Amino acid sequence: MKICTFILLVFNLGLSASGYSQQKKVTLDFKNATSKEFFAEIQKQTGYCFIFNTNQGEQIGEITISVRNKSVQEVMEEILRPTGFSYTFQNDIIVITPKMAEPEKNILTGLVFDENKHPLPGVTVLVKGSSNGVTTNTKGEFSIKLQEKDTLVFSFIGMESVTLPYTGQKTVTITLKSSKKELEEVVVTGYQVIEKRKLTSAVVSVKGSDVLDPINTSIDQMLQGKIPGLQAINQSGTPGVAPKIRIRGSSSISGSREPVWVVDGVILSDPIPLTPEEINSMDNVNLIGNAISFLNPEDIDRIDILKDASATALYGVRAANGVIVITTKRGQSGPPRVNFSTNLSVVARPNYSIMKQMNSKDRIEVSEEMQEKALHFNKYDPSEIGYEGALRDLWERRITYQEFNQQVKKLKEMNTDWYDLLFHTSFTQSYNLSVSGGSDRVNYYISAGYNDQKGVAKPEKYTRYNALAKVDVNLYPNLKIGADISSARVKSKRTHSSVDLYQYAYETSRAIPAYNEDGSDYFYTTKEGLKNTAKDYYSPDIKFNIFHELDHSGYESTTSNTSMNFHLDWKLFSMFNWHTQFNLTTTHTNEQEWVDEQSTFAQSKRLLAYGVKEPDAKLASNYYTDTELPMGGILNEKDYRGQSYQLTSSLSYFQTFQKHEVNAIAGIEINSRKMDGKTETNYGYLRERGHKFAKIVLENYSKYRNTVAENYPAITDTKDNKVSFYGAFTYTFDNRYSFNFNIRADGSNQFGKDISTRFLPIWSISGRWNAHEELFLQNVKWLDVLAVRGSFGIQGNVNEEQVPDMILTMGGMDNISEEYSSTLYKVPNDHLKWEKTQSYNLGINLVVLKGLLDVTLEGYKKTGKNMIVTKEITSTNGASRVAINRGSLRNKGWELSVGLKPLNRKDYGISLSFNTSKVYNKVTNADKEQHTTYTNYVNGSVITNGKPVNTFYSYQFDKLDANGYPTFKNYNEQYLEDGNGHKKGDFIISSYDEAYARAFVAMGSREPDLSGGLSADFRYKRFSLSSTFAFNLGHKVRLNNLYVANQTLPYPQQNMSTEYVNRWRKPGDEDRTNIPRLSDDALRISEWNDAYMKVYPQDLKYPVAASLWDMYNYSDLRTVSSSFLRCTNLSLNYRFPEEWCKRLFLNSLNLGFSVSNLFVIKDKALKGRDPEQISLGARSIPPQQTYSMRLSLNF
Repeated sequence: MKICTFILLVFNLGLSASGYSQQKKVTLDFKNATSKEFFAEIQKQTGYCFIFNTNQGEQIGEITISVRNKSVQEVMEEILRPTGFSYTFQNDIIVITPKMAEPEKNILTGLVFDENKHPLPGVTVLVKGSSNGVTTNTKGEFSIKLQEKDTLVFSFIGMESVTLPYTGQKTVTITLKSSKKELEEVVVTGYQVIEKRKLTSAVVSVKGSDVLDPINTSIDQMLQGKIPGLQAINQSGTPGVAPKIRIRGSSSISGSREPVWVVDGVILSDPIPLTPEEINSMDNVNLIGNAISFLNPEDIDRIDILKDASATALYGVRAANGVIVITTKRGQSGPPRVNFSTNLSVVARPNYSIMKQMNSKDRIEVSEEMQEKALHFNKYDPSEIGYEGALRDLWERRITYQEFNQQVKKLKEMNTDWYDLLFHTSFTQSYNLSVSGGSDRVNYYISAGYNDQKGVAKPEKYTRYNALAKVDVNLYPNLKIGADISSARVKSKRTHSSVDLYQYAYETSRAIPAYNEDGSDYFYTTKEGLKNTAKDYYSPDIKFNIFHELDHSGYESTTSNTSMNFHLDWKLFSMFNWHTQFNLTTTHTNEQEWVDEQSTFAQSKRLLAYGVKEPDAKLASNYYTDTELPMGGILNEKDYRGQSYQLTSSLSYFQTFQKHEVNAIAGIEINSRKMDGKTETNYGYLRERGHKFAKIVLENYSKYRNTVAENYPAITDTKDNKVSFYGAFTYTFDNRYSFNFNIRADGSNQFGKDISTRFLPIWSISGRWNAHEELFLQNVKWLDVLAVRGSFGIQGNVNEEQVPDMILTMGGMDNISEEYSSTLYKVPNDHLKWEKTQSYNLGINLVVLKGLLDVTLEGYKKTGKNMIVTKEITSTNGASRVAINRGSLRNKGWELSVGLKPLNRKDYGISLSFNTSKVYNKVTNADKEQHTTYTNYVNGSVITNGKPVNTFYSYQFDKLDANGYPTFKNYNEQYLEDGNGHKKGDFIISSYDEAYARAFVAMGSREPDLSGGLSADFRYKRFSLSSTFAFNLGHKVRLNNLYVANQTLPYPQQNMSTEYVNRWRKPGDEDRTNIPRLSDDALRISEWNDAYMKVYPQDLKYPVAASLWDMYNYSDLRTVSSSFLRCTNLSLNYRFPEEWCKRLFLNSLNLGFSVSNLFVIKDKALKGRDPEQISLGARSIPPQQTYSMRLSLNF
């Protein structure tokens, strides 16, 4: 029986005895009862709790007593009188102590503090080798009687014990340091807290403080390289962007591959609805953030990553991708503790030094070669800028040849630094303040945080406000209630989606100025003005300047999140505990993207430059038929409001029977999520006129009328309800063998009508063998831990986009039938059901030489079945595809983590840690009846048997021909020569699938298959130096395109890669270079009917690309390894002396300096590109170097 023993030792036991409490009456009738049975009955009748150890209980012996309505004081004196023990009342707690029959001892008093100089209540102060001991009160004070040569041991949960020989001193001050022991002793799964010695699952636990870094705004960005089996792909350095997280590979073909986030037992949801395609796509950047983006990392106490079926089973069908459980900080008993920290950072801007783009001289030389070879632009009239503009002025005799040469010389020397003009070294600041404390009855934790990040792109800004308040109240010794309230607000500002500053700086010629000589904006033509040659009408051209566009367009978003959490813990008897938790969370996200009528974007829609009046319909009637925006700008607005609640109630049981331990839990969970949203595009926006809208007569503008009619608001109204039952049973024998069984049943109407498809049980079975506890290993002094564990279970997944019902898209009024129309959005499938994953796990943990070396090795295999894929169906069904459970895939791999402490002394020490993991992902059944195009092969969205998810394909570059044009292997569809019974001209292939299989070659996955990290910590007296590294290996990426789509020659405003300096220029160059010639030949590939002559020589019956230039961009020649080793952080910290702190009325003061993204080792073939950078056009920048200072203090 554990009558409050472990719980109450944490609290203050030094309160004065209550005379009233001792007078409570009891009625008892025992014969040969154990002390545990005796104390349990008194507790049942009075509510008192007892503190005693097992030896004391055995020495008291069997108890025989029969009393009626006797005071507790009388009963205790009667029972303990012959035993040699005494008791004391401390509030409602009875402490059993030995009688003090020893000779008079010396009295030692003292104080016990933590590292922050906060008093520690509940510390055990024990004379080594005896039962003589006391505990500290709420002020950390203690007093104990000692004899000479006694040795005291100070111990507290989560702290390193301190041993103190007694030499006659009267007072002492003791400081206990934090220890990782508490973290290592238990893991938190969200539903249970499990002792690590009984853990049968694959779980990794880390302290929140161990993963903090000064620049990242959310905890998911900080996990890269720190957890074996977890891949954090930080695609962007843009503030607020969510990374891609994968735990043990991709566990679904069409569903989300992101893990479940749980905070303090509450399952989180994303703030806006995202499709699995948007979440999974390696080319999509989530600028809003994910479910965890609103949590302040400074409030995190610990993180537990659940990876196998045994660990995730209690989360049911949402946990096939793993679960990340976060526990936030709570208050502890003691006086108020105030903690303050600030991070100040500067982020370096990108520059041309590594970008491998042409300078002005190289770029103008390209234009000179185009002129020399008489190459012509395709459907483009050269503007007045660059070399082409100067050449036009020469041809039209506006300048002399000498002036032309002077202009060309000036252009070659211009070298406009777009990265300097559009980006800056940004400043980031964050401030965090927390207050915590409490007593034996009430604990509290209150915090507030502010984070302000200005992006390196000048318009970008990210601001987050956080507040958190927690209160825990012990109403009775066996009843505890608590309430948590948190709130966050995030505001971000970025460029309009049509403006990607990183892409603009990369692709814009450096021979184009940003400003005129007088300092005004320099504009250049991007689109010809409206014209009607038949009526001799010509309007001015539409011009562009990037700074003007930034002034007249933008994007802003605001997201707020409020969560209220209430919980109750009621200890029933000595072995049962009832836990109930209710959470209510509300979110609100508003996005606004706008352009005003002065923006080039709006002018291009209008077909007229800003300030140009509408033409007379007789001169340019095409304006009224073709304009999409007669006046004003455009406002795109998205507004989402979400509300969710979660009710969890469970009853747990714990009991020990000599060497046997039984732990069980059963519970119910109810989840409900509702999302209401509206997305609309409004035209005629007049931002500068008080956010008004222009009144536009629809009848006058036919294309605008159609545009407005097709862009009616989209309403989101979704609700998801789930009821789940779960249970777990754990049996442990003699601390050596543990057995665990978990089960959860989720019920949902999201799947078919058959109850067997709606109801899915998720279960697991697992075991653990603590070999170091065996008798034959107990004498192996150097062995600390040798444990083997294994598990098997079923994990589930649900694709929320796929439902069994028919879904219609409700349309507007049909003008002909005068009826409302609808279109079929999803074809029904009554047999659609859950995705299932069978999971195996085997792990071994070895710790030797008192923690000097800690090694964990895991192996796993996950087989996914009933994966949802799309099947091609005939159009007579009203749609071309339907979702079915036909796919399957497999993940298998291993994980290794190693901790080493080769040096650990009082004043100096070294600790090293290394982790790595390998995943083998393979689709085993992709369903051949899926619709694919060559675009799916190029972007990696095609699912192929035997290949990993996210495998992308490339064309097979062969060589340059004698004229400098690219050629490709397996490109021709027909035999060129007679052979094998075929005539020249016979077709080799007869379908698109055959054409794709012949033209493409698999390049690999864009997701790494080997990842990990390394950290090294060095400590010397008050200084500490820490470094962390992350690596991802085995994945591929495409180089930035060398050619722009549907374009052969570079326009005057466009820059080019320095690769083009080494281009083909003359016959024979094909032997020294693979960069094609300058050409005005579009090399288009069109679909060819073999009954007719080819329009272009490269036309195909089954086209596999749009042009040969596209094939070159997406060829294997342009695909390189994106493996890397990155120094994610290097930091130096100093802890100020206690004497200095006292002068400043502080308990502690720490100062640190760090550098993030210090360097990256990567393939030279990347040509300056960051290995984690996604393709251009996503309004994001790759990670940049950051310099930070951190100051933390407490008092």
